[in-house]
Amino acid sequence: MTGQKIAIISDALILRKGLRSFLSEYFDHTMLKEFRSVKDFLDSYRKSQFEVLFVQNALFREIAGDENMLKQLSDMVLIALIPEEEDREVPAFFHDAISSNINDEDMMRKLEAWKESWMNERLFGNNDRELTHREINVLKQVAIGKTNKQIAEDLFLSPHTVITHRKNITRKLGVYTVSGLTVYALINNLINPSDVNK
Repeated sequence: MTGQKIAIISDALILRKGLRSFLSEYFDHTMLKEFRSVKDFLDSYRKSQFEVLFVQNALFREIAGDENMLKQLSDMVLIALIPEEEDREVPAFFHDAISSNINDEDMMRKLEAWKESWMNERLFGNNDRELTHREINVLKQVAIGKTNKQIAEDLFLSPHTVITHRKNITRKLGVYTVSGLTVYALINNLINPSDVNK
């Protein structure tokens, strides 16, 4: 896929530049582009393909109040940029969130977790039907009857990341029910019949 890959949307210049600088060090060959508003981003989105979108919390309302905008963003991974002091829940359409003053170590942990769970596929075009190691782990948990919350706790992931994994699993396998995923896991010896919750 050609064009931009990661977009940063913020009306704060320092936040945009700082995040872009940090991400450019972590992703050597990934294109990054900055926008001051979601509208500016969507005007450019028609010309380029983005995979991951970082959005400043002050712009949440611009997204949440517009169904057409949400539809246009639905095929991207959305990461919320929130102030440290903010304690409100991030809207469900975001996959994850980071504090605007996150320290280096925590940011690296986040990036490693994202890379393992969905960034490799999103940013580097791994669109084949083979499940990743993390997706197999999530599939096993789904197949034995665990909820998204339980899976997130067991695998040390955010619930949004678990949901993203489940979407990728169903897309790759073409199986859209829990019972179907359980059958798949049993047939492929990923779980034992005794593991399945009755």
